Amino acid sequence: MWVAALKLGGAVFGPVARFFWKPSNRYLLLQAGIVAAAAWAFSWQHDQLEDARAAADTAADRAEAQEARADGLEKTLEAERRTHAREIEAVRQAVEEERARAQRAQELLERIQAAPPEDDGPIAPVLRDTLDALRGGEE
Repeated sequence: MWVAALKLGGAVFGPVARFFWKPSNRYLLLQAGIVAAAAWAFSWQHDQLEDARAAADTAADRAEAQEARADGLEKTLEAERRTHAREIEAVRQAVEEERARAQRAQELLERIQAAPPEDDGPIAPVLRDTLDALRGGEE
């Protein structure tokens, strides 16, 4: 049975072998190989170009997303700056109000301490003790 297959193989491969042994056909095969290699090189270059384009598109999309994120963060930062500026102004006002209150209290204390003893009149003992303490401890 294998002999029949060998004969069939000889019938099929014989013409193929004769085709390859002709010098003109070898030159044709060499040209076909060169064309195939050039086609492969072109296909490879095309794939590389497509990959580069895809990478550039991805980088551009990433840059746009980061720019949008940066814009959002910039707006958030500006809003926080305004909020903090208002808070700082509120603290400054509170400090000024406290200074004014402390100044008024100091003036009252100085006025009380500078008052002569004749200006004292009959008052409730608790109020008198408080005023004496405010004067500087005179009892």
